[in-house]
Amino acid sequence: MEENENVSVYGSAIKTGLMIGLCFVMLLVLMYIIDVDLLATPWLPVGALLIIMVTIVIFGVKFRNQNGGYLSYGKAFLYCIVVFASATLLSTVFNILHFTVIDPDLVSYIGDINTENTIERLRSRGRSEAGLNSQYELIRQRNYDQLGPKWFLIRYFILLLIYAVFTLLTTLIVKRSKPIEDIY
Repeated sequence: MEENENVSVYGSAIKTGLMIGLCFVMLLVLMYIIDVDLLATPWLPVGALLIIMVTIVIFGVKFRNQNGGYLSYGKAFLYCIVVFASATLLSTVFNILHFTVIDPDLVSYIGDINTENTIERLRSRGRSEAGLNSQYELIRQRNYDQLGPKWFLIRYFILLLIYAVFTLLTTLIVKRSKPIEDIY
């Protein structure tokens, strides 16, 4: 019985994660079509995190209700982390393909925008023009490197750690224990 329940948790979580990941891919394509500059928005990851957390809670509560209205903390945590992981994996694979195969020139375009944003932030914090000019190429190369496949994969694993923390929060909302009188 326990094995079937785990398959149900994994299957439902992967399905939900892939749906959310596909929505993110469609959102990225839409942003790319509307205005490429939107892809360089620093608030994009924060907005994505908020959207995915709300969506996980909605689908998690739905999953809990489909399974008798109760879901242990462990199974709720497993459900939430698998949704996070599968949604992020799909969008990571898309980003790697997008930046390396579909539009390789996008790396330099977004890299230049990120470089200018970084320089502007440093300038507003009082960095000298001479110091900024001497480090411009280093900043530019770092921004280009962060749009490569290696950094997308590193970012995926870093996000999994961050999502583990947020999963602790979403799990508290999704889980529901059976009343004590039903246990004994």
